[in-house]
Amino acid sequence: MAKEKSVKEFEKWADAELKKFQKILLTGDRAIEPIKPSKCDTSYSYVRFPYKEIKITYGDSLFTEWKKGNKAYASKILLHESIHTLIDPLMHYAMERCVTKETLTDQMEQLTDHFTNVVDLLLKK
Repeated sequence: MAKEKSVKEFEKWADAELKKFQKILLTGDRAIEPIKPSKCDTSYSYVRFPYKEIKITYGDSLFTEWKKGNKAYASKILLHESIHTLIDPLMHYAMERCVTKETLTDQMEQLTDHFTNVVDLLLKK
């Protein structure tokens, strides 16, 4: 009988993925904490300004997909959260000056999805 994949194995794999994305995204100057579970079912990224400290959490569904062997899906979600760390500073400053939070958040998500797709394509080459 195959051994069930553990949370510790997932976190080790996810941390390695996040380090790989740091090299690709040129964010090696940022300190990234080891990945931890989210308090909800959604994955999140947090950037502490101006200290360039990154914290990424994962939801249960991400772990479940990885456990089922869907590493490509899990990797893409981690990539999405990694790209947020590039875009969130813009969000932080923009919230000080312009449009509604909802409008800016929608735009940020669209931009993040776009970058995720571009980098995902590059990783498949």
